[in-house]
Amino acid sequence: MKKKIVTLILIFTGIILSAITIPYSQTEIKTDMNHLSELVRIAPDDGKKIPLNTDVWLWHDTENLYVHCEAEIDENFNKGRLGKDDEWVESDFFRIQIITDIKNYYAYMFSSYPLGNQYDGIRQSEMQVDKDWNSNYKYESIISDNLWKSTMKIPLKDLRFYGNSPYKWKIILTRYFEQNDEFYSFPYGRIEMGKDYFRTAYEITINEELSKNKNYRITPYFIKKYDLMEETDSFDPDNIGLDFSYNPTSSTKAKISLNPDFSDVPMDSESDNYNVQYAPHYDENRFFFIEDLDVFGVDSNLFYSRHIMQPQYAVKLTGNSENFSYGFLSAMDKEISEDDEILNNDDIYNMLAFRPKWEDLSIQMTLLNRMNKNYHNEVLV
Repeated sequence: MKKKIVTLILIFTGIILSAITIPYSQTEIKTDMNHLSELVRIAPDDGKKIPLNTDVWLWHDTENLYVHCEAEIDENFNKGRLGKDDEWVESDFFRIQIITDIKNYYAYMFSSYPLGNQYDGIRQSEMQVDKDWNSNYKYESIISDNLWKSTMKIPLKDLRFYGNSPYKWKIILTRYFEQNDEFYSFPYGRIEMGKDYFRTAYEITINEELSKNKNYRITPYFIKKYDLMEETDSFDPDNIGLDFSYNPTSSTKAKISLNPDFSDVPMDSESDNYNVQYAPHYDENRFFFIEDLDVFGVDSNLFYSRHIMQPQYAVKLTGNSENFSYGFLSAMDKEISEDDEILNNDDIYNMLAFRPKWEDLSIQMTLLNRMNKNYHNEVLV
């Protein structure tokens, strides 16, 4: 009973705390007005004040959000080890989560580690973390005798947000002590709270108009084969393609891929599928199909994108506004035949989704379609 009362006090205290305004500055700025601290322990869940001083300052330059953390350290400080991007490493770390769409219940996650490991992702409404999302954030980590300083630079063009200034966002700060497996947070919030985890986050305001770069990228590719033994080369039209991405606004993304190159996609995990009753199921690892998949509100049971073996083209448009989000995806597979037998049809796959943003009611409408010359199939969920 006592624990529940403490939890309720911490939640309501977080709600009534005044929001801060993130100042504009081209250089580091540390004042009481853009300063946050007072993290409390959420795991174990007792709400105790953090034992080591942890101070955070935030500012922006219209293109980037800067997060400067000065964390007191002691003999239990664990620097961890170097690891791959988005790899969990047993180490102390500091993390900020940024909620730019208060009604849609997701947060961008950025972490800083003592040795400079990169770890970012999106915490989705069901609380799982999508590590396949990547940003261009950077940070500097400096460790002295009893102080760890970390300064993050988060490009605002990597975040999806809508509207004009003033921008009303929310943040959650977290510090992790690996030695005792302790999490401290500001404000108080646990993922077991469900959507209240996002609702009770700390409000920030940015009064200046943020830069809204259109942010486009064109990536052509071409592969030519050369036989070292025969000293001959050959060209296959299937080995030429183009990827194009364009963000017309900070809340809209468009991608077009012609004969996409998936040569850099990680290999599937090895598995023994000899004499199995059903066809093996592999997780999707092609970034085009997994990025922003939450907009469509479907999982692999409804839309198994691995059925699209070798797309001739793929188009995707996703958008977000104050009152709704939407998405459209279309891809045409390539016909593959051997000895006059068709092994894979050139089917067209379409998916259209719309989700209104209502506070107390969640509705997701998604239309799935698969078709070819002589057949078609639709599912509305």
